[in-house]
Amino acid sequence: MTDIGMAAQGEARSRPTTNKAKQTKFLVGGLVVAVVIGYLILSSLSGATQYYLTVAEIKTQGPSNRIVRVNGIVDGDSIQYDARNLTIQFDLVDDSGRLSVLHQDVMPDMLRDGADAVIEGKYREDGVFEVNANGLLLKCPSKYKEAATGTAQP
Repeated sequence: MTDIGMAAQGEARSRPTTNKAKQTKFLVGGLVVAVVIGYLILSSLSGATQYYLTVAEIKTQGPSNRIVRVNGIVDGDSIQYDARNLTIQFDLVDDSGRLSVLHQDVMPDMLRDGADAVIEGKYREDGVFEVNANGLLLKCPSKYKEAATGTAQP
């Protein structure tokens, strides 16, 4: 009976160790999953928080191979479209200055004077901002005017 008693004590001692090992593995696995989820959340937030530069800021930074976004208003008098080569040239203006823009694409319907534009691309050495494919986002001011809210007079 001594052998049986010692075997029972050995099993009793090994069970808590096995449970502790399982708990440790579970905690380590949970920690790894939490770290991966945290990393994915932070990396997606940093990609979605890209801000826009003004015309003066992009000119101050100078030419670069870095892709940036610039916000401004389209100067309608400067729009030139070459249908044969699908080339659009126009100026983007804001309170701080004027930026020459080149875009290779079909002429968008909403590209007109006073349209609010966000362009994404690179500022070249020759002082022209070259827009990426699908890098021209337009908002027509007349299309999004606030509706007049009238109140009844008693």
